[in-house]
Amino acid sequence: MLSNLTVDFHGDRKYCSFEQISSIISDLGEYIKSEMKKFTHKILLDELFKDKEDTHITVRKCREELEKNPKDPAANTHLGTAYLIKDKINMAIRQFKKSLEVFPDYEEALYYMAVACYLQDKPDSAYEYFHKIDFKPDLVRLCIMGDIYYNNGEIPDSIQFFKKAIEMDSNFPLPYIALGNICSFEGNFPRAIECYSKGLEIVQNSIISLSIAFNYYLSGNRQDCTDIIKSLLDKDPDYSAVNFFYAFSLSQSDNIEEAISYCHRAIEIEETNYLFYKTLGYLYLNSGNSELAAESYMKSIEINEDNVSAFTGLAFALQFSGQFDRALTEYKDIISRNPDNAMVYYHMGTIE
Repeated sequence: MLSNLTVDFHGDRKYCSFEQISSIISDLGEYIKSEMKKFTHKILLDELFKDKEDTHITVRKCREELEKNPKDPAANTHLGTAYLIKDKINMAIRQFKKSLEVFPDYEEALYYMAVACYLQDKPDSAYEYFHKIDFKPDLVRLCIMGDIYYNNGEIPDSIQFFKKAIEMDSNFPLPYIALGNICSFEGNFPRAIECYSKGLEIVQNSIISLSIAFNYYLSGNRQDCTDIIKSLLDKDPDYSAVNFFYAFSLSQSDNIEEAISYCHRAIEIEETNYLFYKTLGYLYLNSGNSELAAESYMKSIEINEDNVSAFTGLAFALQFSGQFDRALTEYKDIISRNPDNAMVYYHMGTIE
């Protein structure tokens, strides 16, 4: 292990820091996307039932209705919508299936089944059910179809669906949010910010503001990004994502100790988020505390074993704290997962 004596730990920490930052930014984008998805699903359900008497139906009433005729497609559909309102998607789908077993062309059941499949992340099934009924444009169907086309990579068609939704009701926020997602994905951050901002004018929500901040960050405008996050902290101090994003932004301006404090706060609010622990590991690694970095990375891995960059961070932390044998074991495990990781080969070479 004589080669350990020649390692430039200061330089290596910078190199490792770059790798970890890239991973955190990618995961942060996915985290914001996931939070936005939950919010847009709520918008869809609110829109779906806003003018319907179904909002007043209860599961108990629907079950009483079904006791009279268990195979009644209308009664099964009503129970399905009652479950859908309560966000019990699997139970809703079960009832819609019962309706369709008796009456395969029952349009109300087909429509709600399409919505339920979409909410269950089964876009192909949603598409199939929608195409079994006549195309009658409404905001919910247009936005779902737009998202299905977007996820299939058919961006121009996707945009047209969202534009039609805006033409139908310019005060419905979801198509603006969806267009913001598309623009952000394509790297048009200024346009993404415009679209998100339009959605935010219609409905105030922290996740939209967070998306705007993230796009400012991606465009290199750190000041506006930080200003938005600070404002969100004042309004919503118990939102884990805001505390986390602020921690990460502080780390980019070398306010490591304060960043660690806010990252801990995010973990207090949301204890099972692997990204928060991984970022805490990065922060400790960047501060020179390799032992606490290793602990944080191990916690991240405990929550999400598919979190490859946390394994890399753990190996870095073990090596920088002098635990070379353990670090080598971790490096070899990483190579078994990703044989093309040049940086890991380099660090293995400094140990062997």
